[in-house]
Amino acid sequence: MSRDRYDKKNLKITQWAALILQVLFVVLIFLPAGNLTDSRLPVNSLQMGLLYLKYGDWIHFIGGLLYCVPLLVLPVAIWLITFLRKTRSRYGVCIGMCSWEFISSSIFYTVVAHRMSGILTLKSCVCYAVVLLEILNAALFLHAFMLAWKKPN
Repeated sequence: MSRDRYDKKNLKITQWAALILQVLFVVLIFLPAGNLTDSRLPVNSLQMGLLYLKYGDWIHFIGGLLYCVPLLVLPVAIWLITFLRKTRSRYGVCIGMCSWEFISSSIFYTVVAHRMSGILTLKSCVCYAVVLLEILNAALFLHAFMLAWKKPN
């Protein structure tokens, strides 16, 4: 009985830690992640995505949409799925969404660093922090999935 309570408590702590990391991820999106080369104005990740949409062709437009749309939609969806679903599969869905977040962010920052080097200068510490935070978030949801394994579906 005490082991069952400990697992539920540990599961809730892990779940809340992962959700707090999602909030930190959204905050990091609005922190300056680079500077414009001509005016030295700071630019956050969302503005980078919009610049990527503005200065690119159709391929860049599609790539920018694949980054900008999930940027704010996925954290909200993860919060809703975590609280609305009642089975262990919610953590599996959140793992997939967090994986989508860090893969799209990794690709986006790499492409921006190479293709928009004439317009932007990236602060690599912020970009690496965003990707590392997303990987850690996926690992926490994986841990929550494994803790909820004994629970009936």
